[in-house]
Amino acid sequence: MDRLISSVVVLLFLGFVCMAYDNVYRDINPIRARAERVACATRDCTQPHKLTQIERNVLGQTLTFRWDAAIVNVQCRRSWFAIGARKCTAI
Repeated sequence: MDRLISSVVVLLFLGFVCMAYDNVYRDINPIRARAERVACATRDCTQPHKLTQIERNVLGQTLTFRWDAAIVNVQCRRSWFAIGARKCTAI
């Protein structure tokens, strides 16, 4: 029984490490492009705008885009924590 519990704890730890690597250390450019498309769906992208903030943590990323009169926050996460398609939504 102790061996089973130890194995489960090790597998959970390895899953956490994989999530941390994927969400914090991987290249942000594909996520940034997807988040910008989501932000542009809420505002007019022909107006000048820029990315002003990126927050990266184990569960996902939050990107903030700023227009002259508006701010749009976009949160990107995977469907099932470490696996599944990444989905970005404006918050």
